[in-house]
Amino acid sequence: MAKNERERKSWHAMKTRCNDPKHDNYEYYGKRGIKVCQEWENFDSFLKDMGPRPKNTTLDRIDNSLGYFKENCRWATNFEQANNKNSNRILEYKGRKQTLSQWAKEFNIPYDFLYDRIFHGWPLEKALTTKKGETWPHITFNGETLRIPEWAKRVDIKSST
Repeated sequence: MAKNERERKSWHAMKTRCNDPKHDNYEYYGKRGIKVCQEWENFDSFLKDMGPRPKNTTLDRIDNSLGYFKENCRWATNFEQANNKNSNRILEYKGRKQTLSQWAKEFNIPYDFLYDRIFHGWPLEKALTTKKGETWPHITFNGETLRIPEWAKRVDIKSST
């Protein structure tokens, strides 16, 4: 591999998506006003600011509403980049805000499992702290407490309803 080839590819891709209206992703970058700082028009300046690209990383903007410049860029893993998208839903628990995948990783819960709980209306605290296999919620009606699937069967509806 030629010297600085990976960094040069990242630099070139950054410039192209911001400056070339024919680039597939131009609408998400250049068309939105995302620009490359003047200093980074020169590859050597870019490399000096960013340093060598670590393995398994790509160029990431810390604040996606801003352009490419030293203080707003980093080399990031796929996981870091996935958690830095404008489309992410940020959830707060005990005063901390993270994406669902970050909470899943922290609590060692499969993402799909946690997503399912949140999608079905579980409060975040309950979704994070209820062990897998524990069923919640139970519903009490007229003094009788049953799990949702049991109530659903009794009234002949889907438990997802």
